Amino acid sequence: MIDASLLRDYEIKSTLGEGEYSKVCFAIHKPTETNVAIKIIRKTSIDTMKIEYFLNKEICIMKEAVHPFICRFYEAFESDLFIYIVMEYISGGTLLDEIYKSGKMNERDASIIFSELMLAISYLHKHCHAAHRDIKAENILLDENHNIRLIDFGFSNLFSKDNLMTTQCGSIYYAAPELIVGQEYTEKIDVWSAGILLYLLVTGSFPFSDFGVTNLAQKIVYDDIVYPSHLSLQVKDLISRMLIRNPKERITVDEILSHQWVRTMEADIASMIDGICIADNMISHEQQKYKCEDFVCKDLMKNIIVGAIFKTRIKSAFYMSQTKPNSSKSQPTLALEQKYRGIITPQARRREKRAKIMPPLIRGYRKSIN
Repeated sequence: MIDASLLRDYEIKSTLGEGEYSKVCFAIHKPTETNVAIKIIRKTSIDTMKIEYFLNKEICIMKEAVHPFICRFYEAFESDLFIYIVMEYISGGTLLDEIYKSGKMNERDASIIFSELMLAISYLHKHCHAAHRDIKAENILLDENHNIRLIDFGFSNLFSKDNLMTTQCGSIYYAAPELIVGQEYTEKIDVWSAGILLYLLVTGSFPFSDFGVTNLAQKIVYDDIVYPSHLSLQVKDLISRMLIRNPKERITVDEILSHQWVRTMEADIASMIDGICIADNMISHEQQKYKCEDFVCKDLMKNIIVGAIFKTRIKSAFYMSQTKPNSSKSQPTLALEQKYRGIITPQARRREKRAKIMPPLIRGYRKSIN
């Protein structure tokens, strides 16, 4: 039974999804009237030592990952029977749902989704020193402006040059060859998975597919990739460089973000990339300055508008405590979340332009069916 005293500051509204060991609920944080998602894990259903190890690692990485395209962690607490993780609520469904509904995307729309994903991965690799290890369409949520949030850090792991990873994890369709054959691997597996996802976005299908896991694994390791004729030369070049089987020759995240296809597909994307990369560096500088593991620098991000970083110092620094949810220390983080999302992305800008052109009745109808 869920401990009501621990959740007294939250009003649980509905269940968003349920698995064998856990469920995710939609709730409202009553002091700030903020929508949240609460992941509730039953301790008794699985190996307690194992789940605590993975959850501690997942929570540690999520706390460090303060980025506009990564699902925000608010707090975590536990009772004798359950572990609770409170996160940002994203209302738009998964990227996989979008692909099922719409099929392949045009390259312009795909480039926005893809660029946001690569910015999130870049932040994880550079500032959290973590590999996600489960990049896939199901683990990308879309908000009301069609911008992404990367979720599910259950397979994530910290890495260093002297500490290669060996665990086989993630989805087989997105798995890199070095992981499949059991080699030690680096964060470059995220680049491979993102390359598979980009192929899926622009074609509506996977580059390697088979009903049998063994046959699929062999195709990933040995088969050539076939590209549909409608793809541009630039996107084919980018995908082919991301899906190089030798990880040492595979394109880097920085090279992806400076690739011609990413930079020229939409003018605003280059500005968005440059702006958020500058912000990432500023966050890293402040984290080192204060040497605080739980440092949350949120006011910086509200100063990012595509193509413009206002040259002002960070106004406030908030420390997120691991105290109970009714603590006043947790409330500034939730209250400022609305300001933190004040980023105008290319997709949101185009939606605003369309809304101004469409008659009010059509705007209302379109909103009702989305």
